[in-house]
Amino acid sequence: MHVASRSITAFFFDSVGDDKSEYKICAIKRRQGAGTGYSNLLDHLRDKHPDYQKTYSDYNAQSPGSFERYGFLDAHARQIFQWMRWVVMRNHVLAEVGNPLTREMSRLDPVSSKTLLKYMNKEVSMIKYLVGDNCSTNRSIATKMGTPLVGCASRRFNLAVQRILTNHESLLDEDNNLKVQLRHHNNSAELAKYTPLRPVKMNVTPWSSVYDMLARYLRIRYAAKKIAAVEDYVPRAARHRQIEKLFTDLKVLHSVTVALQSDKRTLADVRVLFDSVPGHWQLPAIDLQDCAHPGV
Repeated sequence: MHVASRSITAFFFDSVGDDKSEYKICAIKRRQGAGTGYSNLLDHLRDKHPDYQKTYSDYNAQSPGSFERYGFLDAHARQIFQWMRWVVMRNHVLAEVGNPLTREMSRLDPVSSKTLLKYMNKEVSMIKYLVGDNCSTNRSIATKMGTPLVGCASRRFNLAVQRILTNHESLLDEDNNLKVQLRHHNNSAELAKYTPLRPVKMNVTPWSSVYDMLARYLRIRYAAKKIAAVEDYVPRAARHRQIEKLFTDLKVLHSVTVALQSDKRTLADVRVLFDSVPGHWQLPAIDLQDCAHPGV
């Protein structure tokens, strides 16, 4: 029976560092660089210990041997185990075993995801929750399975804040209209004479664009007041104070948005962050709780 050179040298030699190995019996050290094979060590065995193969065979004959020798594992079981190990340890989806590139690169026999699932003894009833975005398809799947859906906390929070901002639409529209005027070519050129900052408009989807828009307004307001063409669009003192107050309040929500984006954030942290908002905004707690726990 052919025995790999690595197995033989590992049996007779110990690595002692500096690319050297020491023979366990005679304590002779031989140099064998990493990645250069085992010829130098095998030459020593052939020259100084010609009966090394018999010694190795006798030892293995007396040792308990592997599980395969006693029929505990067959080739098919090993293949299934290796596929399970690949999926679990690499955090892959089960469908990965059927990926053409994965099969091409693997030396394992092909196996289907259904076969692997059968051997893993997994059932739908064992699923405690689903993880995915908050699209209607995922919500429908979670509802039909009767399983909680852990969606994107940032998106849920964004939807909740957008509901909050509907109470300030007129104020936000007033600021946004000013930015539209300041982006006109002539007005933009005039603004550049007083500040290097450019006007920022709000976007429809991310609420943080509102925060950015108000932050920029507070920094360029005095420069904008010097442009005659947009004078009528600059909020008056009373409206300006309302914008300042709104921006101060939005800092709290913005800090929550930033905190939610941390890779180390846990579901418990999200729960605490969500629960901390309604009291500050004097809104019913159900607003954010609905967003934190989508109905399933």
